[in-house]
Amino acid sequence: MMPSRNAIRFAISSLIPTAALGLAIATPSALAQEDNRASTLEEVIVTAQRREESLQDAPISLAALNYGRLEAMGFTNLSDLQSSVPNLSMREMPSSKTAVRNFIRGVGNNDAQLTQDPAVGVYLDGIYIARSTGLIMDLADVERVEVLRGPQGTLYGRNATGGAINIVSQKPKGEWGFKQKVTLGNYDAWRSETTIDLPEWANISTKFTYVRGAADGWVDNHGAGVDPNEEDRTAWRLALRFTPTENFTVDYSYDHSEMDYGTIYYQTINQPYAGSPYTALPWSHSRMEDFTPSEPFQESNFDIDGHGLTIEWALSDALTFKSLTGYRELNEHLYQDYSANPIIPRLFQNNPYDTDQDQFSQEFQLSGTMGRFDYIGGLYYFEENGEEVTTDYISLEVPPFLPFGAYLLQSRDTEATNEASAVYGQFSYRPGILDDRLKLTVGLRYSEDKREIDSSRLAALDFVTFDHAKASHKWDHLSGTAVVSYDIDDQQSAYLKFAQGYRTGGFNGRATRAEAVRTPIDEETVDSWELGYKSEWLDRRLRANIALYYMDYDDIQLSFAAVMDPSDVRFFNAGTAEIKGAELDLTAVPVEGLQLGIQYAYLDSEITDVINPFTNLPDNGKYVLPSAPENTFTATLDYALPSTAIGNPSLNLGYSWRDESAVSAAIYATPEGIIESYGLFNARFSLDAIPLVKTGDLSVAIWGRNLADEEYLVDAVGQFSWSDKTGAFGTPRTYGIDLLYQY
Repeated sequence: MMPSRNAIRFAISSLIPTAALGLAIATPSALAQEDNRASTLEEVIVTAQRREESLQDAPISLAALNYGRLEAMGFTNLSDLQSSVPNLSMREMPSSKTAVRNFIRGVGNNDAQLTQDPAVGVYLDGIYIARSTGLIMDLADVERVEVLRGPQGTLYGRNATGGAINIVSQKPKGEWGFKQKVTLGNYDAWRSETTIDLPEWANISTKFTYVRGAADGWVDNHGAGVDPNEEDRTAWRLALRFTPTENFTVDYSYDHSEMDYGTIYYQTINQPYAGSPYTALPWSHSRMEDFTPSEPFQESNFDIDGHGLTIEWALSDALTFKSLTGYRELNEHLYQDYSANPIIPRLFQNNPYDTDQDQFSQEFQLSGTMGRFDYIGGLYYFEENGEEVTTDYISLEVPPFLPFGAYLLQSRDTEATNEASAVYGQFSYRPGILDDRLKLTVGLRYSEDKREIDSSRLAALDFVTFDHAKASHKWDHLSGTAVVSYDIDDQQSAYLKFAQGYRTGGFNGRATRAEAVRTPIDEETVDSWELGYKSEWLDRRLRANIALYYMDYDDIQLSFAAVMDPSDVRFFNAGTAEIKGAELDLTAVPVEGLQLGIQYAYLDSEITDVINPFTNLPDNGKYVLPSAPENTFTATLDYALPSTAIGNPSLNLGYSWRDESAVSAAIYATPEGIIESYGLFNARFSLDAIPLVKTGDLSVAIWGRNLADEEYLVDAVGQFSWSDKTGAFGTPRTYGIDLLYQY
């Protein structure tokens, strides 16, 4: 049985005074153990360049979130990252609770079509995940998340124009271990995470993680069906590590994630058009927390299975071979009713929207050192198959042809096959001058891509249908990287980096004309220059990193819907843009146990040349890059208080801010497609090493997110026929308690 809200409030209200009383009565003589609070900054080890190195040594703008930071922010899936990484924008897709639109430095993709590649690559233990759909899956037992800003390609499996997100899982330890975490929260939320490590046997170490959880939606459905944002999740992961010798390791993992859910709720924000049949629709500028649909708000669901196999063989002290093999498949069935209401059914409805996809990838790497040279080279192959079946309904009137009513707008079936291969290499050389502090790096990547599409428009309100509109196309590209880095001293370094990004072309699987389906879209490219400085001061009590960048963005792949018809999506090469900005990362330990962090990003973007896809004429000045806020920053405070007789208390505070940003490229100087600026405040108080158990560690934490109960949009649509602004609000204030036992 799910815990009631009163039970949750009682548990939290009881915990606060208990913890406060324990801290008040603790005296130095009653301390449970000696203080072990950090007085200097911990070294951060990353694998962003496919080898272990210090964050301070990596010549790249990089945000790394370790296990402690992820735990403090309550990380459970990829969408939790946005509030912790400036210049990273993540917006949920309107039709799916599992899909997320990723943008880094203003470069990303607004759609999740099978016939397009994302501009931000996502990797799980080095294996590429191709689709935006399914990215919001449960992620448990994560060791580290790295966000690489700027074009990637000469080190990673797929080329990307925006950047990469690298998720690193914890490996089996080879000894007995057990962890049980239970979370209770408001909206009847609960989550259980169980992890078991088994002792090594026959050179095989095993780890198993099981996650189960559910939550009510915060928008109450007073009619039939499920609540929007309601969810019931299950996930598990099996990890095996085989180490027959010291220099040979095989890692295999299998992950499964499934969820039954209600899609995000879209409400009518601006008043319906006067004199239209929609004037009686409920609407509000503020967040609506209940509604009554005129027909059942149906349940959606998805499931994902993934296999990963990594073989690493140290052929010598200076040469390592690695093989990464991945296979993933996803199935999603979803229902979305935009602005469901008690008056007019099917204002605009996806019913159903089904996606099936599978992918296979194989990568071989050789890396090592030869004198003053460090090198890595690789071969990469990727293929995927997918099908997308959609049926859309709309309520409208077209005098004198159609009376007001609900109509089948269109029914579509699109199949896609994608294939990619690449060869890449990156070499670093220390010429032995300037006290051996200078390092030169060059990298090259050659990519070939092929796509096939087979699309049918089976039914349509405009009577334009087609059967098996087929097309195929190939693209190839040579891109490069060049870096000059210099160690000023043992605590300071600087670098100048040039990188080219490439996103392969594609097709428009949502086109409403067969000719448009068959017309390929050219690849987009980014030339990026980045100047960086990294430093540590005051005996590693202060860390200051800064990056300045400029990007020349060409043949931009943009997509947006036609006014009054969101099903008519135009996908095209818009033209060119200039992007420039700065990123600052400050971390300090002013006193023992206290760590302060400020991360800030400035982004200035301008589309300098664009062709309107509806008129094929120049249309400069009316377009912006979506999800590109000018200013974003986060501020964190982590304070480990002195140990007490009842445990080790700590406090984590976090605040994040985002300027306004556009949700679509075409804003036409109106506010309908704008998400206004907002800030979110989170807090967590935890008590670790509670002396109630003789074996293992017991911890308890209370937490709150969006504590100010900020009303903020996560998406807005201006193309619907009943209002010039429909949108979805973000999650209201949430709070809860974590109980954790591990040994």
